[in-house]
Amino acid sequence: MIIKKLYLKLEEWPLSTRSYNALKDNGIITVQDLIECSENKLLTFPKFGRKGIEEVKNILDTLGLTLGMDLIYDDCLKEKSSENKSNNFTEDIVQNNIPDEILTIDILKEWPLSVRTINVLKRENIRFIGDLLQYDLYDFLKFKNFGKNSLEEIKENLLKLGLDKYNTDLSDWSKIRETLIKNIKISEIENLTINKKIRGFKKSIFKDYKSFKEGYFKLERIKINKNLSTTELEKLIIDDIEEILSLINDRNNIFFKGRYGYLEDYKTLETLGKKFGITRERVRQNEKELNLSLKNLGKIDKNSLLEYFSKYEFISFHKLFPQLDKNFTDTAVGTGEITRDKLVVFMENYCGVGEEYFKTPERELWHFDEEKLKEIFTFVNSGTSYEYFIEIIKENYGYNNFVAKSALEFMQSKNLIKIVSNKIYPIKINKNTEVAHILLNYSEGLHWKKISAIGNKSYTKNKWDLNRIVGDSSLSMISNKNIYLCDKGTHKLLKFCKELNNKEKIISIFIKKLKDLNLKQSDLESIFQKVIEIEEFKNLNFYDARAIIKVFGSEKGIFHLGKSATNTIGLNKDIKLISLKDKIKVIIDNAHGEINRNDLIKKLQKTDEDLPIEIHLNDLVDEMKIFRISPGTYLNFDEAIKKCNLEDIKIFLDELLDKYEFITTGFIREQTNERLIYEFSNFYYDSLIRIIAKEKSWFYSANYLSKRSKKEESLGTYIKRNYNWNITSKENYKEISKKIGISFTSFSLIIYKPEFKFNTGNL
Repeated sequence: MIIKKLYLKLEEWPLSTRSYNALKDNGIITVQDLIECSENKLLTFPKFGRKGIEEVKNILDTLGLTLGMDLIYDDCLKEKSSENKSNNFTEDIVQNNIPDEILTIDILKEWPLSVRTINVLKRENIRFIGDLLQYDLYDFLKFKNFGKNSLEEIKENLLKLGLDKYNTDLSDWSKIRETLIKNIKISEIENLTINKKIRGFKKSIFKDYKSFKEGYFKLERIKINKNLSTTELEKLIIDDIEEILSLINDRNNIFFKGRYGYLEDYKTLETLGKKFGITRERVRQNEKELNLSLKNLGKIDKNSLLEYFSKYEFISFHKLFPQLDKNFTDTAVGTGEITRDKLVVFMENYCGVGEEYFKTPERELWHFDEEKLKEIFTFVNSGTSYEYFIEIIKENYGYNNFVAKSALEFMQSKNLIKIVSNKIYPIKINKNTEVAHILLNYSEGLHWKKISAIGNKSYTKNKWDLNRIVGDSSLSMISNKNIYLCDKGTHKLLKFCKELNNKEKIISIFIKKLKDLNLKQSDLESIFQKVIEIEEFKNLNFYDARAIIKVFGSEKGIFHLGKSATNTIGLNKDIKLISLKDKIKVIIDNAHGEINRNDLIKKLQKTDEDLPIEIHLNDLVDEMKIFRISPGTYLNFDEAIKKCNLEDIKIFLDELLDKYEFITTGFIREQTNERLIYEFSNFYYDSLIRIIAKEKSWFYSANYLSKRSKKEESLGTYIKRNYNWNITSKENYKEISKKIGISFTSFSLIIYKPEFKFNTGNL
């Protein structure tokens, strides 16, 4: 009764501390004390403002009370209560009791409640309308995790039932509930077989569940033949989708189309929630219920469909089903949705398999490393053949043939490369990288204007000004670490410098000459003239020597300043000398996971380091102190070793080497990746094999591993020496591959080179 409510103490109310203290300080202890106050009077209380007024109004509203009510007579209270249409349904006096069909409504299943509200009701064992009416609405606010929003959900749904027409005599509810629960359990037992067949369906998703259930058991499933064409299969799946959409209600039609972007733009949880006036979580819950039902909906037998798909190691639904590719719209960037490939997500839910069940090239390429591709173009020439570039992608990304081909299509679609007459050209590389890329074809160097002219005609957007007196920063040794000046106006790739292997001796002799002459500094030309007087250095090129000192000298204590016409070298610089190689190793050792060459350069630049790092990285790899994972990507030794089971690889390589005179790195990658299910690149195996070969005392060098003998000739020379010109290339491969471990692709790339027929020296 309302009278009972008047004696509720404020300490039982969900008031803020500020409001509670303000009321208590002014003698307001019970509900009766409160409603005897007017709104204006409450506003005179210190520290009690408009927010406090809103708090007490909201709580009084749940009790059917208002501020300033007349409390003189109990009859008057009842009259006021009736006028305010109290939400406590036990107080309205009417003639008829609430019908059982209303009392037994399962609110957990039939009402569109949030997950938070449902969880609270489950915990309090409130399942039916009859359970709900045992409480005043105010009582719900005392439940843990049951807030104002949950209360509003309950109120909105109760109002739709029109319970003010009925008397709320619930004295028989406990018996009704006991019988109801018993009948539900009996029904579940009686329909166990049926329930198993249609397990996973949510009744509320259908337009007409009864009709659906009747038709479900009569439905003859379409078994998919393995030889069915993809065009016919696509049509069956599209028909199935239309069948599913005809079965589910309008709301779930909107959820399906919106969340999958099917025949319309993709919709976020928030957008759909606003459309139906429900929470994002409720939309997510409905979406989950719908997705769980998909595997049992439609006419296609899903087991036979999975069997059909099992013939593909990697499957691209976008290529198999071009119409479905158009029908499903991938998620837009910025929506917060990470599973953007909606066609694949649908196929997994439709087939009733787990997340990421299907291996697709689209997923493999979702996080495609563009930086790695740019690095590849620092050692792969423009116009290289499609077949050769496929092998390069496989070696450096660890892809199989199918994914590698998909990767090229992906690169082309993203304007990273251009394919012309089956040849590959870069599009998205910066000017520095393009200069290095162009110079790959000119081992003796090229004048900067010719480099610029070639660059201006390429497929990239990079442009050079040919009217300049000198080249721009992309042609500067300071800013472009790949090149050096090898003659006046002429540049060469640093890796083509003929004196790289002698760098230690060259640096040492220049330091010695300075010390012998008791000089702290000198012009480079004078010292150079003295150095070439020594028999060992008589053929030393000035520009090569200059590059060696400029690039590597500071590590040993000799420094270079000035441009070509003002070269100065010296033994002093106001910095503490720390080996660049040591810096690089420390950065890689301390990196969390793999580190890209560009990130490495950025870290070095923080210490004003202006030296190229490629040679040092190569040295560290050769010395087995770090791993090269792919072009321009490195990993510290310990983490790299943990990526594989080293003992398994040792055993497997031991087995391979027993069969062949020697095996190549590409062959090792193919065989080991397939046997041990890895996805490592040639570079990773190159680093790993050095370690194993040293431990096992095997013979190892570039692209060569053997138990039997040290490498004496190049791979190309070996193949030419063993090549039988009287039989076909395939027959030659069959015979030669019995002796050495080499893939047919690598074999073909060697024998189809023009020089294979004419010159053995450069193979």
